[in-house]
Amino acid sequence: MASQPTESANEQKKEYGKIGERPFVAFDDAKSTTPFERWTKSGEREDGEHGTKNGAFYQHALQQPAYMMLCCIPLFACVLKLLYIRRRLFYIDHLIYALHYPHLLLRRIMLIVLATIGLNRSRRVQLQDG
Repeated sequence: MASQPTESANEQKKEYGKIGERPFVAFDDAKSTTPFERWTKSGEREDGEHGTKNGAFYQHALQQPAYMMLCCIPLFACVLKLLYIRRRLFYIDHLIYALHYPHLLLRRIMLIVLATIGLNRSRRVQLQDG
């Protein structure tokens, strides 16, 4: 008879069931089942124990711009709410502004980059003609 290999505590995989029935985040040693869990676990591994490698955390955060925008836009709206508290605007007004601000910023950067490219090309053409 062949003996069955025993599974160690780290290799056991927990099944949580269907997506609607399982918790959003399960902090255990089992393999992560949602993208959010995988993202948080990868950040924890790169931080080191008790946050001793903060540079690795910042590098990981900069490699995930979509998640950073998702986290930073509500925080930016909260800061705006605190700065303009006497104006009696709702938080949602600041949130809408915070959602539009990066779009306007990226459009301005694109215009600057395209203008720079156009000026460099026209300067090259002038140097070749002259």
